[in-house]
Amino acid sequence: MTDDVSGVALWLDFGQDDPGSKFEYLFLSEREPEDLLPITPALRHRIRGWVDEYTASISDRMGFKDLDHDRRGYALSQELQTELGLDQFKVKYIFNTDGVHREVKASRLNQ
Repeated sequence: MTDDVSGVALWLDFGQDDPGSKFEYLFLSEREPEDLLPITPALRHRIRGWVDEYTASISDRMGFKDLDHDRRGYALSQELQTELGLDQFKVKYIFNTDGVHREVKASRLNQ
């Protein structure tokens, strides 16, 4: 999900931050999660570009609710889940628009 001006795209589940957890390294590092996750540099670059685009838009207009941006964010989340696999990581996308959320929900119902 995007967060106004933080520049962060990936948020960790703090229910997994237990000492000794297999995810502990993600919480102990000063680096961003996308720097530590086993993903391709190309995906990492697209995720950063996506959140940077959103962050830049905040100074232009408040309440950035672009459907295309939200669609691309959802697609990136799906690609991220594919690269990480289903066995260790679960990726959850937080929609920024109701329109894209409805589109995704409808497409799931039609499958």
